[in-house]
Amino acid sequence: MATILEPEEMTSVVRETLFTQTITANANGASVTSVTASLSVSDPGIIITSGPNSDQVTISGKHTSAFTDTATYVTKGSSNKLETPITITGDLNNDLPVKQDLYIYKPDPTGSVTRTFNVIVTTAGGTETIPITQVVENNVAGFTTFINNYFSYLR
Repeated sequence: MATILEPEEMTSVVRETLFTQTITANANGASVTSVTASLSVSDPGIIITSGPNSDQVTISGKHTSAFTDTATYVTKGSSNKLETPITITGDLNNDLPVKQDLYIYKPDPTGSVTRTFNVIVTTAGGTETIPITQVVENNVAGFTTFINNYFSYLR
């Protein structure tokens, strides 16, 4: 079918930053009846919708699981001498309970990751799956924003 996607590669984004990207499929003269997409990994921050036209798919949201940060905490007012610390790994913005005594925070040092979306284009002649990539950059210095936001209840 030789379908071409525009753009051929998605615009790079910084982790935890909202984006919207519309991808248009050109099936070399054939009428495109639908376009959808799927992300090759699970990320609850990504939203994929068909349209606005039948030859388009819109991918939006923010990459929340592209990097693996680690945090260790104890109950507010406690210490690692009184209880076993709890360590969590992943999306700390959503997984770290609020108002705990956070005492170890390790941001993921990875500079960037490439995410692959599989775009599925349907025409009267059949279905074609085309991968398209997006680079997600890690804002390692963003840990200061995370820490400021996490401890904002102290102010």
